[in-house]
Amino acid sequence: MSNSIFHKVLEKVKSSRAKKVKNLNHNSIAILTLLINLCAHYKKNYCYPSQDFILNTLAEKYKIYISKRTLNYHLKLLEDLGFIQRKRRISRAKNGTLQPKSTLYILAKKAFTYIKNRIKEVWHWLRKRGDWKKNIIVMAELERIKQVDPQKRQAHYIALIKAICST
Repeated sequence: MSNSIFHKVLEKVKSSRAKKVKNLNHNSIAILTLLINLCAHYKKNYCYPSQDFILNTLAEKYKIYISKRTLNYHLKLLEDLGFIQRKRRISRAKNGTLQPKSTLYILAKKAFTYIKNRIKEVWHWLRKRGDWKKNIIVMAELERIKQVDPQKRQAHYIALIKAICST
């Protein structure tokens, strides 16, 4: 994902929906986008990355450097706002002791709705910017997604936002 495109989208596309969602800033959006991309990669609505993996990916791909405490704050915020559900995973070792595993993150429908609205905002931003080639592709893809079975739309929206941000 191109860092400059991602940051431009985050800066330019400050929607009224994002303003209504209290305390949802670019770090929270980046974490949500990262979780959605991981889910899309495996074609599931859940993923279980470690916190170290999330922090490293945020640093490498998004140039966002935060501590584990700040990451947990944003994850808790996303959970409180209804974008994700978190479930601790624990396994039993051979010697009988309990060992923590990475947390399971389940994306809620609200996360997909939010991303769908972000796609539309990016489309409007591209239109204002004059990037007609991407604009036409995004518009055609949104129309195609409307024809898809409602249960499968979430995966298509994820793929579209991933494609927009990667070019």
